[in-house]
Amino acid sequence: MDAGEPGGLSRRKRRAVALAAAAAVAVVVTGAVYLRPSLAGPKPAPAAALPTADPYASTDYVNYEFPSSSVGWAVGLPRSQQGNFWVARTIDGGKHWQMRYKGLGNAMTGPYVVRFFDEKRGFVAAGTSDKVLRTTDGGATWKSFSVPDSRNSYLRFNDENHGLMIVSSLTQLGLRSYDRPAEVYATDDGGDSWRRLPDAPAGMDLIASRGSSEAWLAGATGGQPRVYRSLDGGLSWQPRDIPIDAAALGPGPWNTSVTLLPGVGVVVSAYCQCESGSWNMFSSFDGGATWRSIPGPQDPRVPGRRFAAYQDDIHWWYVEAKALYRSSDAGQTWTKISAQLPDGVFIPQAIDTKHAWARIVSDKSRSHGLATTSDAGLHWTKVKVPQAP
Repeated sequence: MDAGEPGGLSRRKRRAVALAAAAAVAVVVTGAVYLRPSLAGPKPAPAAALPTADPYASTDYVNYEFPSSSVGWAVGLPRSQQGNFWVARTIDGGKHWQMRYKGLGNAMTGPYVVRFFDEKRGFVAAGTSDKVLRTTDGGATWKSFSVPDSRNSYLRFNDENHGLMIVSSLTQLGLRSYDRPAEVYATDDGGDSWRRLPDAPAGMDLIASRGSSEAWLAGATGGQPRVYRSLDGGLSWQPRDIPIDAAALGPGPWNTSVTLLPGVGVVVSAYCQCESGSWNMFSSFDGGATWRSIPGPQDPRVPGRRFAAYQDDIHWWYVEAKALYRSSDAGQTWTKISAQLPDGVFIPQAIDTKHAWARIVSDKSRSHGLATTSDAGLHWTKVKVPQAP
């Protein structure tokens, strides 16, 4: 059962937020929307500058996506207003934020995320409704559509039209089930209609997709950690075992996650919920036929690597203890770029060779900030963050 944690988010809720955020941070080719049941319908709001207290920090939980070095989208959850949410946009690198949507709802039951392709087109689900919102004009207008099932679900869109949704199988206590299959659905018209696909293998409840036919599943297994790959859009799945000595490190359960790189590569992490607490990361560039362990600059099992950013298949960034590292060989060797990053949990998103955004979560105040770089991480500048209306 989920126990409360600082900041008002449960463990299950925080884990799903982290996984969803990782998908956005990693510049994957898909986006994730985690749905939660039921709310009163939200109402659009006209574009207006957001009020600010401290313009560089927010005590609300805010999830970001950055299509470019100048364009950013944010979904905010006011801590004092359970179920409410807002959507804001910047088109000038964070100098100004404008409100694009305000929603009113009931108490939340899970996390949320936003998926945008540019300054105009994208999808939003704040987790307080069985509806997903879509805009094609930068949030000036929104269209809502229903999903086949509003239970604990992940929805991923490759583009404006093609998306996959997986409906998690949970126990009565709200925990992940290792022996129940999850339902899978697909859309080819931006969510207006859905078709049921064969169920996912037992324990799999995270989905990622790339192009029109490639998809991956991750989740929980009780023995050997594994993920699954499909080359027919989710009609069939092939297991891809992760090369971990489960007998030596622990029988599990193992939790896995998948990040699809901008090219053909895939990065998989596997965490053992056992005495060893083993955390391992691997990459593959042949569809999971072979895997290569990803070492860290110091300890190869540094959990901080989950905050990596993938500029492309071989150029990677990651942050550990205020230091930024970069790799040009898919994580096999690393170079320290900077050791003077701002305090807090630093989560970067690489845009190109020189530009990146970073979300900063303060360990002490639990506030959220933003920073940008235009010189490959040598120097970072704090930028304004959107504030709750």
